[in-house]
Amino acid sequence: MPDERKFIMFRGPGGLLCRPHVNSELEVIVVTDGVIDVTVGGNVISAKKNEAVLILPYEMHAFTPIGNSHGRVYMFSFQLVESFYDRYGGGSIESGKFSLPRELSEYLSFATPHVEESPDEFSAKSLFFPLVSEFLKTNPISLARNKHTLSVRRIADYVHENITEKISLKSASQALGISSASLSTILKEYIGLSFTDFVNNLRLEKAVHLLYDCDISITEAAYLSGFGSIRNFNRIFYDTLGITPSEYKKTKT
Repeated sequence: MPDERKFIMFRGPGGLLCRPHVNSELEVIVVTDGVIDVTVGGNVISAKKNEAVLILPYEMHAFTPIGNSHGRVYMFSFQLVESFYDRYGGGSIESGKFSLPRELSEYLSFATPHVEESPDEFSAKSLFFPLVSEFLKTNPISLARNKHTLSVRRIADYVHENITEKISLKSASQALGISSASLSTILKEYIGLSFTDFVNNLRLEKAVHLLYDCDISITEAAYLSGFGSIRNFNRIFYDTLGITPSEYKKTKT
């Protein structure tokens, strides 16, 4: 099994088009030039240069650069942000957009390349804490939790633990002690996805990690992410990210 980056991943200009999806990371989209439209829960947020948008784990979202716009997506692993999610996950964020002070923008420009070279826990936190601290200054979060928050996390944990196995609605519901109907309702009400689409989203997330971090083939990434068909993997990858796996490998840096 290839060694995976466990704490942080990045997407640069070549991976900034992303159609509606969910994943288990906390994401911060930082705009470095132009405008990027970020859709969260059906609301479109237009962020311009030196602005950012924070997206909690398991929130349905998409983002589209307008024209020749540029930015970077910081994807902080659930393992790194678990305490933040335990406090705020399932709460209500009014917009998620916040401004970056000049000092923070300069720090990100300086620190990000170093973190990419050595993406350990402490270097990832050196980016996570200043971004989240700035976000919380202007974005109060309602702590009224959605009743399904913890259940979605349990479902996601089950999928991650069995990612290379055949995962069905029936096998998941039996393992989690939830009826198939209840499990489907939880995902539909909280995220807006069917069980199959939710599993494919998390598998795609795994594949993107592997292609970004590891020197492996597209076929290997698909297999290690639980996709039984390379054709199906290529279709889901393109439908979500707007580029093929081969194009992603070429543009990830």
